[in-house]
Amino acid sequence: EIATTVNKNKLTTLNSGLARTKAKISQIIAECLRCKAKNEPVIIYTHYYGGGILECLLTRLRDAKLTVGTYTGRNPKTREIQAKEFVDGKLDVLLGSQCLATGIDDLQNVCSNMIINLLPMTNAEYRQLRGRIVREGQQKGVNIFIPVTKFVNGRHTMSEDLQDWKRLKRKGNIADAAVDGKFPSSGKRMKKFSATEGRIEISKML
Repeated sequence: EIATTVNKNKLTTLNSGLARTKAKISQIIAECLRCKAKNEPVIIYTHYYGGGILECLLTRLRDAKLTVGTYTGRNPKTREIQAKEFVDGKLDVLLGSQCLATGIDDLQNVCSNMIINLLPMTNAEYRQLRGRIVREGQQKGVNIFIPVTKFVNGRHTMSEDLQDWKRLKRKGNIADAAVDGKFPSSGKRMKKFSATEGRIEISKML
């Protein structure tokens, strides 16, 4: 998907995110419909939503006959209304960005399903995001679905999503180790798993 959508000289954060979103969208829709069939609402998180990412998600989800609200920095005047509609059971999906991770209470009382399209940048953000539904008051088993894309070119395989996940884990290890005053060996390899380095490696394969 990345190879056919993005020029190798223009593999930026947003168009890489859009290409990955397009590759994942069928799985995301299938998971939302699975939850809807059980009368269970879904939260979809995407760290980046510019560059057509939000529009892609909204269009395809609504084409699948899902009712969707948004909670991003783009709609500060209406997002609280849409969040309340979601909590009140009027929406199938609440699609949000970084502000969703800290800005809504009581989600654990109405939702146990989360889909992460594009991961947060830090382990602390990821923990806050999970904490929206993994917290006191949650009565069901929590389902967090993280679809992962891979770019395959001949014998070479690359996954920016998997690199994002590894980077989150390493940042978490470093943060936890800082409390003990001991720097983990994995921290020395952080640069290798940076988002920029990952995109450079993919562009070389295009």
